[in-house]
Amino acid sequence: MAAAKPGFFVRAFQALDLTRRIILNLLFVLILIVILIAMFVGGPPKLKDKTTLIIDLKGGIVEQYSGDPTQRAIDKALGAEVNEVQLRDIRRVLELAAKDPKISAVLLRPDSLSSAGVATLREVAKAITDFRASGKEIYSYAYGYDQRALFLAAHTNRVYMHPDGLALLEGLGRYRTYYKDLLDKIGVKMHVFRVGEFKSAVEPYLLNGPSPEAREADAYWLESLWTQLLEDYAKARGLEVADLRAMIDELPARLQAAGNRPAQLALNEKLVDELMTPDELRKLLIEKGTMDEANKTFRQIKMADYLKRNPVLPVLGDHVAIVVAEGGIV
Repeated sequence: MAAAKPGFFVRAFQALDLTRRIILNLLFVLILIVILIAMFVGGPPKLKDKTTLIIDLKGGIVEQYSGDPTQRAIDKALGAEVNEVQLRDIRRVLELAAKDPKISAVLLRPDSLSSAGVATLREVAKAITDFRASGKEIYSYAYGYDQRALFLAAHTNRVYMHPDGLALLEGLGRYRTYYKDLLDKIGVKMHVFRVGEFKSAVEPYLLNGPSPEAREADAYWLESLWTQLLEDYAKARGLEVADLRAMIDELPARLQAAGNRPAQLALNEKLVDELMTPDELRKLLIEKGTMDEANKTFRQIKMADYLKRNPVLPVLGDHVAIVVAEGGIV
């Protein structure tokens, strides 16, 4: 007995399914070809002479990115990316740029630098100083400088700032929240066992402010750290530590003498070298480098793009592996 032929709708569905698979396979092959061309044929355009490397510090300078690569990619796709710059990447681009004949200068943009430890800042400052030893120039430009950004900028050849900007040295401090009044109001009584006077970890639950011992301990290490930073900063800018301390202590009077213009105060105190707008900076860097006719600005390359051109290659032989442990262990 002969088998019944499939109906019209079954044959139509089979044809549709076959067409779908053919189209998907063709798309897959096309995407694969594009990827292979990008990897082996296309590549980035050739780096030209007199290119300025831009190091735009956005977010915190860290030893290691927070989160795993997958999570970072998801966050970036969702627009929730955490801005971070690896310390090793900053050091690497400066080392490469110092030897690269195509890179004529570096522009540091620390406007959006949000966090960096003292040790990290000193590492970056040393990398900047080492770059300058190559004979090439590195400039810094920002709409405004906080203490971290100003410390890094001080080690560059020239520090530029927007005429409406603010450059501020204010010292170091420590802030803690104290809960004694709150705990008293909700009827919570804390029982703490401690030995010695300099045990301030639990003070927020027992007091409304730091104890004299806590103030003494904090003042000791903060003053030591601040003196070290001031000495480094003064040396980089050719200033005296005493003059910097005097400026901070007399800030209101000196600001008034500068016509209540923070940018003029920064210029008077030699925290910055020159005030200029972004257009003026663009013109200056075109004169020092060359014109990028296509983009109507100075010829430039960003740090991330420069790193892609110079990937870290695997090395052979015995080496020391560094495991970065940062953040909480959970």
